[in-house]
Parts: sequence; structure tokens; C-alpha cells
Amino acid sequence: QHDDLARCNQLVERLPERAFAHPFNERMRVCLHINCLVYLGQQRKAWQYLNSPECEALRTSHDELALMIIATTAHGILLCGNVLEASRHLIDMLLLAESNHGRRSVSACTCAVAVAEAHYELDRIDDLREALSNRLDLLRFAPPSVTISAMLSVARMNFLQESPASALTYLAK
Repeated sequence: QHDDLARCNQLVERLPERAFAHPFNERMRVCLHINCLVYLGQQRKAWQYLNSPECEALRTSHDELALMIIATTAHGILLCGNVLEASRHLIDMLLLAESNHGRRSVSACTCAVAVAEAHYELDRIDDLREALSNRLDLLRFAPPSVTISAMLSVARMNFLQESPASALTYLAK
């Protein structure tokens, strides 16, 4: 991705012409495409794509990558400002990830970061703390956007529950 989502999306959009036979590769293509759409500000297009017939098998799957793709799309709803709707979808994905793969699974940790953001927006700071509890060590190895989001959520929580100095110290560390 090289932090160039526009270029990444251009490349990914050309891939359907060469559909991947291997399910994991095809899911990665879909994941990259949705990720690009969401973070390029095309959240509605990402949601429509996720709900297209092409992605039906993905929507009904509970494997880790599928749950993370759906959570990314729901995170797009949050970015559009519909916090309540996003929160419902994100919490559902987090519960599925935890029940199918465990609390410290890749999918659960990734979903928890988006849930934490929604909790912050809903002024549910104790729920934010719980969502990230016992996951931060794993999130340090997540993709940069996920790690940064998790760290900002913790800093915001520290700011509100402790002090601005505590938030700045956390971010510096």
C-alpha cells in the first residue's frame, strides 16, 4: 500500500479482471479494495460493494479476514458520522470475532479498536477501556492505521480520566 491509497486502489480495481482462484487471495483483494474505498472517503461505495452479490460468501463467513473486512466497512460508517449505526455493526463483529477466534485474536483486536473509537464518540469511556483491555500489546504489531487509532483512543481516555499530561506522556512513550 505504501501509504498511497489512491494508487493502491487503482491497482486493486484492475484485479477483478484476473479473479483469484484461491479464496484467501480473493479475500485479500476485496479487503484491500474496501480498505481503500473507506479511507479515500468513499464509505458508501464500500458498503454497497460489501453488500453486492460478489461479496455474499464473505458476508456470511466468520473467518478472521471476513470479520475484519466487515468491521473496516462499518468503521467507514463511523467516519461518515453515523456513530450509532456503526457501533451496532462493530460490536456485532467484535462479539463474533471473540466467540469464534478468541479475545486476543487478530480479528477481535482489530474490531476492538474500531469499537473503542465508537465508544469514545458515544462518551462511553469505561467501555472504551474495556474494549482495549488486554489487547494493546498485540495492537503494537498491527498495521499502522490500526495501531495509531488504538493509541489515540488510549490517549483520549487518559486525557479524560487522568490528565492532559498523562495523555501526552502516553503518546510520547
